[in-house]
Amino acid sequence: MVNTLFIGKSPSPPWNDSAKNIQKTLLDNLKDQYIEYLTDGSYTYSGKRKGILVYKKSSSYSLTQKEQIELFLNLLKPDFHIDLYHYFFSPNIKSSLAARFLKLIKPKKIIQSVLSMPKEVNDIHTLFFGDQIVTMSKTSQKKLEYLGLSNVSTIYPAVNLPSINKDEIIHAKYNFHFSSEKTVVLYAGDYTSDIYNLADLAKELKNEGKEFIFVFAIRLKNSYSIDEDRRFKWYVSNKLGLFQDSIRIYNELESFSQLLATSDIMIFTQQDLYAKMDLPLVILEAMAMKKMVIIPQNEMLLEMNIDRNLIISNTIYEIKEALLTFTKENRSEIGIKNYQIVKKYFESSIMVKGYEKLYSTVEC
Repeated sequence: MVNTLFIGKSPSPPWNDSAKNIQKTLLDNLKDQYIEYLTDGSYTYSGKRKGILVYKKSSSYSLTQKEQIELFLNLLKPDFHIDLYHYFFSPNIKSSLAARFLKLIKPKKIIQSVLSMPKEVNDIHTLFFGDQIVTMSKTSQKKLEYLGLSNVSTIYPAVNLPSINKDEIIHAKYNFHFSSEKTVVLYAGDYTSDIYNLADLAKELKNEGKEFIFVFAIRLKNSYSIDEDRRFKWYVSNKLGLFQDSIRIYNELESFSQLLATSDIMIFTQQDLYAKMDLPLVILEAMAMKKMVIIPQNEMLLEMNIDRNLIISNTIYEIKEALLTFTKENRSEIGIKNYQIVKKYFESSIMVKGYEKLYSTVEC
């Protein structure tokens, strides 16, 4: 049996990060592997799992430089029983050089899951150091193969099929104070200029007497996003006068799955997927909950558009047209199609089987 060490963020709440979620799915479902993982100690797993306490409990989205150094020093400690390192992070020069240095000192076999692609790939052999490299999309795999790598495969990210029923959705709508007459449009992403266009659209639709409420669920990842959060709330409240009326803004939510369940439509507007997973889990989660999803024209995102199930809208005018064109019945049909596609291609058991097959090919 191969003994594996997962190297990535602590797979513990809040579940607001792809690196955490992918690890969690594998830790919960891989049957035969003995796995150790780096943790802050706030969440444990059963079976052949062992958490190694290296992280401090923190609400910060990413590690400080001091914490990164402490993590690296922890990885230098002897672990003679480990055969395989499995990395879960987005490659950058600093972290990749550290991983390559670690490989010189401790020559283990390495699987490198590339959760999102670097903005620029200048030194390909520094950034991509695994014996086996796993991308989250065929688009990224083709890019790396074009650049000269041959040890690349794609295992699509995945989500669990939800078990939220209609009564729970009604209860959640009540908790969030969503009127049953209004169509709930959810934007779940980062602070970009797009959100101001969406806020203006909410005002426009209100002035036209349309019953919509726009919900923004945006993580506060750094000082920039905290400042932008303050500016956006001022814009919505003071300039548009819509705060809590036709627009709601949430940051970290323990009940994000309930918020998603109460939504009728999800909008994802980001063309630039830098620092985001190639196939964002939040889109797959919305599809699994039978939601209509609007995305921009993007080669990676279109890999989820298997049966023309996603609505492609590149401008705010196209988004408005989509919101006004599709009836409740249309959205329901599209939502069912989305669910079926997740069940066939992006459900967690499919991803787990992909990694089980990959582990079986790695000779340690």
